[in-house]
Amino acid sequence: IQYIHKIAEDWFKLHIKTKEDAKNQVEKMQSWKEDTNSIIRLLRFNRLLSLPEEKLYHKWRKEWGMPQDVILKACEQSVAIHSPNFKYIDAILKDWYDNGVHTAEEAERYMTEFKTKEQQAFENKGTKTKEHGNRGKKAKVDLNEDYDEDFFTELEKKLTDI
Repeated sequence: IQYIHKIAEDWFKLHIKTKEDAKNQVEKMQSWKEDTNSIIRLLRFNRLLSLPEEKLYHKWRKEWGMPQDVILKACEQSVAIHSPNFKYIDAILKDWYDNGVHTAEEAERYMTEFKTKEQQAFENKGTKTKEHGNRGKKAKVDLNEDYDEDFFTELEKKLTDI
């Protein structure tokens, strides 16, 4: 009975007065649940969203007006890190929001431009000479060298433990 009372209070606050209003509200709630479930599946979470995660999702959808496909695009980007999480997705979406990205196509273009700029900056560094130890010996370090996934996983752990 408390659950029904809570729903009645919520619907009163939302000015739901007719059967049609109630039907529309139920459809919105079902759509919202389907959208959050698609994120849970994409991130391979074996749980429901926590309250802070739900609040972030609400911010993205309601306050920032981010469409579901843009949020899913950010989620896809987050699976590149060791432990995808809403804090990381929030950072991606905030960057996109601050830079006027509002569609999946704009997000794709923005990511491509970012990667291009990042690659150009990386290539401009080229091969550097770096001193090692007290003997003044110099060793060449190729900054264009490919690193495996384990290298980045370890680096991420070190950086997040600081």
